[in-house]
Amino acid sequence: MKCSVDVINFEKALSAMSGDRSLLNETLQDFVDYYADAGDKIGMAISERRYHDAEIVSHTLKGLGATFAAEELNRSAEAMETSLRDKAVDRLNDQLADLKEAIDQMVAATGEFLNKQK
Repeated sequence: MKCSVDVINFEKALSAMSGDRSLLNETLQDFVDYYADAGDKIGMAISERRYHDAEIVSHTLKGLGATFAAEELNRSAEAMETSLRDKAVDRLNDQLADLKEAIDQMVAATGEFLNKQK
């Protein structure tokens, strides 16, 4: 598992929150609360052929990855979103695995960061 600073650029993320550390902490906790299982939700949507629903969640994750300066999350979510939009279903399984790993790393990094804030 990667170290939290390898997953999230906290300096850039804090800058995106206009330097408001409590807002960053709250937003990171919201990510864990609402998106920790996003990979499973995307997988379920794909299995049910609800590609547009999966694309919307991927798009949201891409934006969160950019906001948190979490490059791997941003990259893997963007790849998933593009494949879903292009209906390139042959790539989805590998991309879903990559995205789930990026989400798991983000959740772990967030937990590590938030625990240090206490």
